[in-house]
Amino acid sequence: MERIKKVQWLWAVFVLASAGLGIGVWRLEAGKGSPSSSVQVPGWITGIPGPVLSLASPRSAGAPLYAGTARGLYRSADGRNWSRVFTGGAWPRPVRVIGIEPASAERVWIGAGSRFYLSSDGGSHWKPGLRVSGEILCSTQDPADPSRFLIGTTGGLYESRDGGRTCRRVPALGSVRQVSMLLMDAGRPGLCFLLSGGGLFRSGDGGRTWSRETILPPSAKTGAEEEASSSEEPPDEDLPEDLPPTGADFFPAMLAMDPSANLLYASTAGGIFRSGDGGRAWEPLPLEGMSGSGPADQILVHPARPGELFALRGSRLSAYSDARGGWRESGNLPEGQVYGLRWGEGDSLWVGTEQGLFHILLKEEAVSVKAAESSREPTIQQVHRVAIAYAEVGPEKVRRWRGLARMRAFIPSFTVGLDQDRDTNVVSSTAAGVTKFTAGPDRLTRSVDFGFTWDLGDFLWSSDQTSIDVRSRLTTQLRQDLLEETTRLYFERKRLLAEFEAQPAEEPVLRRERQLRIAEVTAYLDALTGGWFSKQLD
Repeated sequence: MERIKKVQWLWAVFVLASAGLGIGVWRLEAGKGSPSSSVQVPGWITGIPGPVLSLASPRSAGAPLYAGTARGLYRSADGRNWSRVFTGGAWPRPVRVIGIEPASAERVWIGAGSRFYLSSDGGSHWKPGLRVSGEILCSTQDPADPSRFLIGTTGGLYESRDGGRTCRRVPALGSVRQVSMLLMDAGRPGLCFLLSGGGLFRSGDGGRTWSRETILPPSAKTGAEEEASSSEEPPDEDLPEDLPPTGADFFPAMLAMDPSANLLYASTAGGIFRSGDGGRAWEPLPLEGMSGSGPADQILVHPARPGELFALRGSRLSAYSDARGGWRESGNLPEGQVYGLRWGEGDSLWVGTEQGLFHILLKEEAVSVKAAESSREPTIQQVHRVAIAYAEVGPEKVRRWRGLARMRAFIPSFTVGLDQDRDTNVVSSTAAGVTKFTAGPDRLTRSVDFGFTWDLGDFLWSSDQTSIDVRSRLTTQLRQDLLEETTRLYFERKRLLAEFEAQPAEEPVLRRERQLRIAEVTAYLDALTGGWFSKQLD
C-alpha cells in the first residue's frame, strides 16, 4: 500500500509537469501569431498573436503604435518590430481599450479585464488603477479635464475624476448595462455620445445626464415626432435595456466623429447617417457604389481629409465624400472579424482582426472596371502561399515534426501491470495408520505495478527521424508539383484575359467559349486554394 501511494503521487507530479510543459509549448507557438486557420495575406504583421482587439497611436509623426491583444499589450516604433509591454500577471489579460493623452504621448492608459492601468513612460512601467464590475469595453478622456474619464463596461458606465485611480458608477442610465462605445466631441465641450444595448444616448453636460436618441431621416419623422424631438424633456431615469427605440431599422450599431468638420456619423441597419448639429437631426447618405452587402460593420473618418468617410462591409472597404458624390471601392481587408482600425502614414490602414495585425495600403480610385479587376487579382506569390497552406504541404509542418521528435526523449513510456495468484492449501493428517488429505480454502493475492521508462538514446537520435526524412521528401515533391500546377493555371488565366481584352470576340459562340475557359481555369485555381482565389476577385 505504501508503494502504491508513492507511485500515485509520482504519477500526479508527472501529469502536472507534462501539463505545464504543454502549456509552455502552446504559449510559445501562440506567441508566433501565425493564423493557423487562415491564410497569410499581404500586410500581415508577424510577431503579434491574434486576435488584435484594439489599436492606438499618437497623431505625431514617428510616434509608437500600440496593439491590444488577448495576451496583453504590444508596442512598436516602426510597425515591423514589436515587443510585449504588458501582460497583467501570470495569466495574460485581454486589452480592449487603449488611450493616449493628447498633451503627452508618454501618458498611456489601458483597460485590461476589469481594471484600469496607467503608464507615464510610454508603456514601459504600469501602475494599477480603478477596478470596475464587469469587463472594460471602452473609455474616453474629457478634453476639458484630462483627469476625468468615462469608462464603459459590461456592467454599466463609470466616471473617474482622479486620472483613472478611482471611479464611481454613473446612475443616470438606469437599467442600461453594457456600454460598447463612448465619444466626446473635442470641438463642443460637454457633448458626448454613448452606445449600449439600449440604443444611442446623448449628453450635453459631459456625461452626467443622458437622453436616448433615435436616428431617423427627416422624411421618416412625423409632425408629432418632430415636435417631440424639438421640445426639451428631462432625461429618462430608468431606461429598460430590452426596449428598442422607434424605428428599429435606424438602431445605431457604430459611431464615428469628425471633429474638424463637426460631423457625426452613425451606421444602422437602415443605412449610414450624418449629423451636423450634434446628433439632433440626421440625413441619410446614398448607398450607391458601396461595396459589399448588409449594414456597415465599421465606419471611420480620414484624419487628413475632412468630410471623407470610410465604411467596412465584410472585407470590402468603401470611401464616401460629397465632392465625389458617392462611394468608391477603396480596398479589401482580410477575411474574418475586424476589431480595430487605425490610420497609418499616408493612405495606409492598420487593421486588428481575429487572425492578427495587418497593414493595408488603400488603393487609388479605379480608372476603369478592367483596372479595378486587375488591382484586385492576387499575385502569383499569394496564390502559392494559399495553395501550400490549403494542401498542408508547407516546410513548417516538417519542422514541427522534428521539434516534437526531439521532445520525445523527455516523455517516458508508462506501463501498468495487474497480477493475480491463486494458491490451494492442502493439509494431511494420519490416524490409526490412515493418512487423510484435506484441501483448504484458496488463497488469492493481487498486485498492481506501475512503470516509467525513458529511452536515453532518443536524446541523441530518434528512430522517428528516419520516418520524418521520408515524409519530408514526399512533402517536398508534392509541394513542387503543386507550385508548378498553380503557376501554369495562373498564367494561363492571365493569357486568356489578355487575349480577351486585346481581341474581343464578336461572335457569341466564340465569346462564350472564351468565357467558359476562363471560368474553368478559375475553378481549378479555386480547387487548389479552397475557394480563396474567387473571393479575392469579388
